[in-house]
Amino acid sequence: MTAWVDKGGFFFLRTVTPYCSPYTRNIVLDFSVPVDLMSCPAPSVSDQYGNMLNICGTNSVPDVRVIANSLFKDTALVHGTTVTVPFLVQPSFSGGTVFELDFEQPVPVPSGDSTFRVLEAPAGAVAELYKYVNGAKHSLGRYYMPFELTVTKR
Repeated sequence: MTAWVDKGGFFFLRTVTPYCSPYTRNIVLDFSVPVDLMSCPAPSVSDQYGNMLNICGTNSVPDVRVIANSLFKDTALVHGTTVTVPFLVQPSFSGGTVFELDFEQPVPVPSGDSTFRVLEAPAGAVAELYKYVNGAKHSLGRYYMPFELTVTKR
């Protein structure tokens, strides 16, 4: 796992690190609760490597990044932070990600101090799922995507 915070409060987490296998960490992404029925036109979609993502159910995904643009800024405790979750169904270190979740509203940071933060998307939090095709983002649907992440700087 790789994680860091820059001086501006930007937070980055990746669940895998190159040359460190087997990949035993996974994050479960649950696409079983679409915002509208059009979010699940087909049960799965493939990436360019032939790996399948179930866009109507749960997936255990080993290669996930979490990007919170201002998690460790003081303003995050009041206004939350934008969150993007790029991911791959299977780890690859030869290029960018294939899929991405973009939260539509800033995700609340209900508690924390200068070294500790809790990032908590409530039950009504909506994220749009995208697939990159030839460098362009194509929407696959919008989903309710609650989560909680506790981060401690060391």
